[in-house]
Amino acid sequence: MVLNYKRKTLPNYTAEALDNAIEAVKTKSMNQASTAGHFGVPCSSLNSNLERRGRGRRTYLVNEVELELVTALAKYMVAGGWVFLQSDVESIALEMTERFQAHPHFVRQHQTPWLEENIFPVATEREKSTYNKGQPVYRSLFRVR
Repeated sequence: MVLNYKRKTLPNYTAEALDNAIEAVKTKSMNQASTAGHFGVPCSSLNSNLERRGRGRRTYLVNEVELELVTALAKYMVAGGWVFLQSDVESIALEMTERFQAHPHFVRQHQTPWLEENIFPVATEREKSTYNKGQPVYRSLFRVR
């Protein structure tokens, strides 16, 4: 049986309003909630249009949060502590590895681009699923100075 979906309601905002709202969030001139109200664009529409294509539900605002996370870890982790990064998305693994590598409190613990093996004895469900698909998992290991 073929179902034909017809949208019951049309958006009550213009494409220009959506573009302006996205630009306001990207340039950080307004936060997401304020932007949605100011331009009359629902938060859900704004969120879905801020997503990076091909990278899941990560938004443009994540870069700032990632920098804060690396800085907080550097500040609060004890010297000699470990940071283990793992992802099945190479661009995300590379981005996070570069963030830790650029910070003076973290020292990369391997010369190869990626660690071949997980440092933990048990694989995550995501890791198992990725291997079952025949895809690679990207890992980096850092030590706190």
